[in-house]
Amino acid sequence: MSTSVTNSLTVGSRIHGNIAALLAGVPSTVLCSDSRTLELCRYFGIPHRKISETPKNIDPAELYEAADFSELVNGHKERFLRFTGFMERNGLENTFHHGDSGKAFDTHMSKLALPPAVRPWTGTDPDSLSSRFSFMQSRINELSTENALLRSQLEKKAGPVSIKLQTGEGAAALPSAYRRARRVVGRPVRRLLRPEQ
Repeated sequence: MSTSVTNSLTVGSRIHGNIAALLAGVPSTVLCSDSRTLELCRYFGIPHRKISETPKNIDPAELYEAADFSELVNGHKERFLRFTGFMERNGLENTFHHGDSGKAFDTHMSKLALPPAVRPWTGTDPDSLSSRFSFMQSRINELSTENALLRSQLEKKAGPVSIKLQTGEGAAALPSAYRRARRVVGRPVRRLLRPEQ
């Protein structure tokens, strides 16, 4: 299950997505599907539920109402002191006790011109699919050319015998990943891409 985000609530099984929401000030409830995620939620006081004990049709408003952030907020200082204390005891300097509390880093970051965020590809319309598959085909072509060049360079260094052992007549021909993918999804995709008649 992925993390679902709105401006007022985040719900999902991905711990990092929920932590990002919490850091942005968005209430979050983690649906725990494994012991490590459950352990993290319990330690940090992040509102959570075991996914196995959560009804599939639960109303997000119920999760919002049940979320208690007091342990997360009230326990932060103690957890922070435990963490920095561990670093101190082990001779590890940190910006909070030995530096400027991150001001230099924040100043440096504020001056950077960062690229826009990466957006997931979620298009399912024929134009979007056509564009995506065209891009994938061009990448396959580029990689095939690069592989041929590398194979040629390897032949020059190692000699043709070692190459023939791997790709010669006696080798089992394995279909490319592209061909295997086409076999699985080819017909439905072709139907989508075919102009309506």
